[in-house]
Amino acid sequence: MNYRKGIGVCLVLCLACFTACASTSAPADPPSVSPADPLACNAVCATLTDNTIESAQVTFIAGVSYSFVVTNKGKAPHNFIIQSIPQGPGGPYNEILYMMNAIPPGESRSFIFNFPITAPQTAIEFSTTLDDGSGSVVLLPVQANLG
Repeated sequence: MNYRKGIGVCLVLCLACFTACASTSAPADPPSVSPADPLACNAVCATLTDNTIESAQVTFIAGVSYSFVVTNKGKAPHNFIIQSIPQGPGGPYNEILYMMNAIPPGESRSFIFNFPITAPQTAIEFSTTLDDGSGSVVLLPVQANLG
């Protein structure tokens, strides 16, 4: 009889431990977010080829962190550049805000970037060049609420 009581107590303790572990280790459901909401989903995928540059997102807000993943689908190493171009008097002076050098063909690189607050008449664009300096610069204008 004592043997059965001992096994019963052991089973109850094991069941209590398993129940406690199961209730604390199960992850909560993540909050539902709409991919169309730029404040909730800040991942930006950009694709470079030898003649084009494409971005899944082209509208940005100053001061918000964006996680970029840049993939080179071209045949040569490429640079990826984020630059600002003031549109005021004195002519345009391009300022490089971020540059990633020599992304090899077939590879992806990632980084986090915050667009700075700039004058409203400043344009922002992504560009790519071949890493060896040959070829032309390919541009992609982006819209940024930077003021």
